Amino acid sequence: MCIYGLRETGKTTLMEQEMRDINDPEHTLYILCSMDQQGTYAMHDLHDILKEYKDCRYIFIDEITRIGNFI
Repeated sequence: MCIYGLRETGKTTLMEQEMRDINDPEHTLYILCSMDQQGTYAMHDLHDILKEYKDCRYIFIDEITRIGNFI
């Protein structure tokens, strides 16, 4: 599922509330996509992270539009 919308409308807050409701920190992964020194991370960087945490049942990715070639 993707949550998208205008800035400052509560998307991150909604994800945080959902993670609290799930209440399964052992199987929950939260990734905040931030800028690297070149200005962006590539999709393969995200793929590598997801492979490392393959046992997670719930994956929340915040600010994914900062990932190059996301769409």
